[in-house]
Amino acid sequence: MFEDKAVSYLPNSDGLERVLFKIEADRRVSSDKPFANIKSLSYDQEDEILFMLGSIFQIVQVWSDNQEIWRVRLKLYSEKSEQIDLSRDKNQLLSFGHVLMTMGKVEEAKIYYQRLLDGLSYDHPDRARCYEALGSIADEQGDYETSLQLYNESLNINISKGGRQDSDTASNYNSIGEIYRKKGDYVKAREYYDKALEALGKDPAGKALAKQAVCYNNIGIVYQEKKQYNEALDYYNKAFEIRKKYFPSDETSLGMS
Repeated sequence: MFEDKAVSYLPNSDGLERVLFKIEADRRVSSDKPFANIKSLSYDQEDEILFMLGSIFQIVQVWSDNQEIWRVRLKLYSEKSEQIDLSRDKNQLLSFGHVLMTMGKVEEAKIYYQRLLDGLSYDHPDRARCYEALGSIADEQGDYETSLQLYNESLNINISKGGRQDSDTASNYNSIGEIYRKKGDYVKAREYYDKALEALGKDPAGKALAKQAVCYNNIGIVYQEKKQYNEALDYYNKAFEIRKKYFPSDETSLGMS
């Protein structure tokens, strides 16, 4: 009932996205950032919850429903019992930018990531990911030179942090390879894809295996664009075999190969 009432306040508007936030709040962990039901102070037939300024929410899920409404499920965090440790969970600060990208708000995401980057300390672990995200945005906007510069900033940070054989470093190499491929420099693209594979090691596992499949798939694209179809097929098959064996439930990933 409450959800239907909230949706009724979301009329269709040209050029604007409709977003509905659903917040999970546990009264047992709210002592540091309390919230209150202010229904008695609200307009008639309205149920309002007031959250204290500075409340922290985790983005749990984002999806678009059949009413073309973006739904964002949030969870209220307690600073005492479940404080978000940004040094351990490097995805928390980046979640909002990812939501903006998912919604197609590329320029807003760019501004967010840049402000986030400006506010991070020099040695903060999220700096590399901010550069990577900004590089991805520049790539999407067709600004390949800026994208290369940003990806290289991320790469340098990751090399200094984890060395050349590291999963994050491999992602950087792959992203740089993609830019060179889009620029038509297939030699450079292949060079960076090979560096990505080397960074993943000879016996990758877990997420590194998924990244290996992506690299093989991208090399296949290079050969396909060069009209070397037999070589392209070889690499597409390598990517497909990895995905079929280790990620059989990921239909989207299988469809890419």
